Amino acid sequence: MHFTYRSLSLITGLLAISAVIVTIVLQMFMQLSPCPLCVFQRVAYIALGMTLLLAAAHQPKTKHLQSAYLSISVLFTLIGFCIAARHLWLIHLPEGAKPGCGPGLNYLLDTFAPIEVFEIVFRGSGDCAKVDKLLFGLSIPFWSLLTFSGLFLLQAWIAFKIKKG
Repeated sequence: MHFTYRSLSLITGLLAISAVIVTIVLQMFMQLSPCPLCVFQRVAYIALGMTLLLAAAHQPKTKHLQSAYLSISVLFTLIGFCIAARHLWLIHLPEGAKPGCGPGLNYLLDTFAPIEVFEIVFRGSGDCAKVDKLLFGLSIPFWSLLTFSGLFLLQAWIAFKIKKG
């Protein structure tokens, strides 16, 4: 089967958007309320998916434009990967070292400047350090880390296709 830049971008973009849909379904049916780091991971998935869907719709012919779209999408993937990794790190801290519960994301956004919100969220809160439910024995942040890794591998394949021409 022959995959083009457009088809690989479309597939990868749809997978990223599908990850958001899965998290929303999990939220609705498993009563999982997303913590601030979960919300930021969703934002990374959406940004990644939209960039790749835009690339597929635009269907750039030059390697430079294809590489530009890919570079932006890889950036969003790495950001999401780092957020998921930080989330996992918070979960696996010893019980006494876990941060206390903090205010919700809505309160933070209403009260603080955006850069301060990022700083507060990345320090973590008790909401981000607890695991309410597991999916097939693994935490949701772990699944997110795996998903970002898989999306990165697909983007590496796209990069290979661009280079190969």
